[in-house]
Amino acid sequence: MSPSIPTLAFADRHVAPIVKGQKTATIRLDLDSRIQLGRRVQFVDTEGERFATAIIDDRGYERLARLARTDVAGHQRYAQPADLVAEMREYYPDRRVTGDTLADVLYWRVDDLWE
Repeated sequence: MSPSIPTLAFADRHVAPIVKGQKTATIRLDLDSRIQLGRRVQFVDTEGERFATAIIDDRGYERLARLARTDVAGHQRYAQPADLVAEMREYYPDRRVTGDTLADVLYWRVDDLWE
């Protein structure tokens, strides 16, 4: 992996939906500042294996409670804000996460896929 291209890691359960074009957005905390609009980003799985490269098409910020109530295109929907908060606590166990936590929302288009 090239150190000049930022990397986004995804849980293995997200790899197939990304490759199939069903998942085109992610919600993140503590995002690498190099991941900006128009920037090329490498996607890796839990083993650190690269599976795609994408271009960031849009980026926004919102509190988790509001995101859970919003239809984020290309992202899973949540029955209630507590479900999104619980998921983010799994991904960020060392961080205090509440409905008021500010998160980044990234949208992308896949540029290249690896098999």
